[in-house]
Amino acid sequence: MPHPRALVATLAAVAALGSCGPEPLPTPPLVSEGESRPPLGAFHATVLWITDGDTLGARDSGRSAVRVRIIGVDTPETKRPGVGVQCFGREAAAELARLIPPGSIVTAARQHDEVDRYGRDLWDVWLPDGRLLSSILVGGGFGRAAPFAGNDRDAAALEALEASARARGLGLWGSCSTARQHTRNERSSNRSP
Repeated sequence: MPHPRALVATLAAVAALGSCGPEPLPTPPLVSEGESRPPLGAFHATVLWITDGDTLGARDSGRSAVRVRIIGVDTPETKRPGVGVQCFGREAAAELARLIPPGSIVTAARQHDEVDRYGRDLWDVWLPDGRLLSSILVGGGFGRAAPFAGNDRDAAALEALEASARARGLGLWGSCSTARQHTRNERSSNRSP
């Protein structure tokens, strides 16, 4: 058996070597990269259908199917009565279906307001790989950032992603001549999603 002093000295040397080297860099905010950490109280849900680019049907454990409005993003309309199909609406719906096809298991959480004026549950949604769905859609130009009082935890990051998508002409920002006017009108009206 090794001498206790030799054992302590060896352990101290190993510990000292383990602490050598540069300090790790701080982790950047994950939502800016399409990622975010689900909060305590998050739950798993199964995607049942896709309605359009920001609305889906889902079921969490023990509940019947619910209509879900994704928090933080507003995509062009495809099925809203009296509005018609807006520019880039079909592309946004197709992207949502590609990211979370029916049968996908996602992680979801609510913020302050749980239901919108249309009776849809309001959820933040994370893909199985940990990316925040609203940041992917906004950052890819499939919709605009939609901060609304009470459900605006990621508003600053989403607005930065929108600005980047606009500057690069991604998605609706490069395809739709009315996209910039739509954003100004919607933000000035300060309506809920």
